Amino acid sequence: MQYDWKKIVEEQKESTLSIREYCKQNNIPISSFYRQKKSLENDTLENNLFVPVKIIHEPSSHISMNIDGHYLEFDPILLDKIIGALK
Repeated sequence: MQYDWKKIVEEQKESTLSIREYCKQNNIPISSFYRQKKSLENDTLENNLFVPVKIIHEPSSHISMNIDGHYLEFDPILLDKIIGALK
């Protein structure tokens, strides 16, 4: 049987039922529910690892960043090569 796990997880959240009760009423194996729920959460985390960057001024000869109190400075040509290698 094919399940739409995203829909199932959302429906369970919106219901007033516990996961166990929801699975029992819908004939869904509880272990499968937890496994698929975790997989969906991991997919969401992976999709949210990158955040948009807003350039607030034109770069000079170096690119500087302050991330969580850590100051980083990059040569833009080297950074371009690194990003190109990662693609």
